[in-house]
Amino acid sequence: MRTIIHDPEPEFLRGALAGQNLKAGTLIRLGDGAWDFGAVGNLVFPGGVELEGNGRLHTFLRNAYAGDMNLADGGPAFQFGHQAACRGVALQSTCRLDQQAAAAGPIQDASMSDGLVVFEECGFSGRAWCFLNWGAALRVRVRSSFCTFLAGRWVIAAAVSSGANAQFFDFYECHVHGRPALSDYVGAVGFRVIGVACRGGLLRFFGGSINVLGDQRMEHVSALWNGHNGSTRARVEAYGVACRVLAGGAKAAWDINNEVPGASIRTFGGTGSGAGGAFTENLAPPPPAGQAAEGAA
Repeated sequence: MRTIIHDPEPEFLRGALAGQNLKAGTLIRLGDGAWDFGAVGNLVFPGGVELEGNGRLHTFLRNAYAGDMNLADGGPAFQFGHQAACRGVALQSTCRLDQQAAAAGPIQDASMSDGLVVFEECGFSGRAWCFLNWGAALRVRVRSSFCTFLAGRWVIAAAVSSGANAQFFDFYECHVHGRPALSDYVGAVGFRVIGVACRGGLLRFFGGSINVLGDQRMEHVSALWNGHNGSTRARVEAYGVACRVLAGGAKAAWDINNEVPGASIRTFGGTGSGAGGAFTENLAPPPPAGQAAEGAA
C-alpha cells in the first residue's frame, strides 16, 4: 500500500529523513509555499521515495547547509537515492556566497552504483554549484526533463572522473544559467563559470539552452567543458542545444572548451555564440599517436 504524506512540517520531514523512516513507495506531496530547513545538514531522500510539488514557481525547498562536497556526510544539500523521483519542486541551496554547497544530486556513496534518479519540471539553484555528482559510485544515472539550473560557478557538474562508466546523465529540454554574481567562492571551482562540466562517463543534452555570463574576475567561461583532471574517456553530446556565452570581462569565453586530449564534446545541430550561430571552441590537441586512451584494453 502506498503511503502519501501531505504538506509535512520541515521538522517532521527532516526527522523522518534523518531517521530513515521513509520507505520506498512513499509519496511526499507539497503544496504552494516554502519549506526552509535552515543549515543543520543535508536532506537525503531514500531510494523509491517520490517528492511532488505544485511547480518550481510555487513549491520551494531551501537548505543553507554547506558541507564537504564529495563525502557521504556532506555533498549536495538535497540528495536522492536509487529510483527516487522529484517533480514540480524548486530545490535551493541558500548558503552564504562564500560557501560551496550544491543544491542537489544523487546520494554520494556506494549505494548509487547503477542507480537512477529522475527529476521533472524542477528548479535548482545554488551558489558556487547547482547540480553535482562527485562522490557517488560508478554508473549512477540521472534523467532530468524540463528543469532549470542556476549557479555562480559550476552549474551542472558530472564530476566523477573514473573513465567511460563514471556516470550517465541525460537532460531533456532543460535550461542552464551561469551567473558569477551568485558566488564569491573560489576553492575547487576556480575562477571560471561553467554551464555543464563532464569529467567522466556520458552526458547528453537534448534541446534546451546553456547560458553563461562571465565577469572581470573569471579566467574563462564555458557552456560545455571537460577539464580539471577530467577523464580522457568523458563524452558530451548536445543535440539541438542553444549555447549563449558572454565574456563580460572574463579573459576567455567559449561554447565548447575541451582541455583533455582524447575526451569528446560533440554537438548535433543547435546554435552557438559565434558569427551566424557557430559554436566557439577551445579544443585540446589529440593524444600522441599510439597512446592508449584511459581505461582502454
